[in-house]
Amino acid sequence: MHPNSPAHDTLWKLIKDIRFGMLTHRTSTGMLHAHPLKTGSSMNRPSCTSSSPSLASCTSAC
Repeated sequence: MHPNSPAHDTLWKLIKDIRFGMLTHRTSTGMLHAHPLKTGSSMNRPSCTSSSPSLASCTSAC
């Protein structure tokens, strides 16, 4: 998703007030693996400067 697309803006409007979430994916062996995520300090646009996973880093291509 391009950072300046209407879909990207819609996504950020929907999640702007959410502070925590879970990202779940399936491993190569079929197991589910979940990661707790938190939003960055600024929800204007994603920031990829944090060393810990964040919701922002999962929704943008940094």
